[in-house]
Amino acid sequence: MRESPANQILPHAPYDAPLAYNMRVAPRVSGISKSKLYQLAKDGKLKLTRVGGRTLVPHAELVRLISEGC
Repeated sequence: MRESPANQILPHAPYDAPLAYNMRVAPRVSGISKSKLYQLAKDGKLKLTRVGGRTLVPHAELVRLISEGC
């Protein structure tokens, strides 16, 4: 069985882990408040993606941010 991109980034992630989270879900998944996520993005420490007017936090960015311990 072929691994999902999420599993290649974070081996312990569930197979069906989303590639990105909206700003309502990202704080619950990461344990980082919404305002802190926006501040990290403003400071250039977190890359956000806009798709169809929605702001998304890529799963890989959360993994990187937490593993680097910004």
